[in-house]
Amino acid sequence: MLLQKSAAEPISQIDSASATRWKARAAALCAALLGAVILYAVGFAPGIAHGESHDTRHTMGFVCH
Repeated sequence: MLLQKSAAEPISQIDSASATRWKARAAALCAALLGAVILYAVGFAPGIAHGESHDTRHTMGFVCH
């Protein structure tokens, strides 16, 4: 008698390549979110933080306005 294999595999049986891809995508998403938060915070920061980041962008050759 043959038992049919379930379509849903437990997480423990996911191959290592899939797990690695999942971890890489999660890390990229976290990095993108952190970058967006930092840019938003500095962009709307009052005073020195905004001015210094603005000067740094110009120094590095990025056009910001």
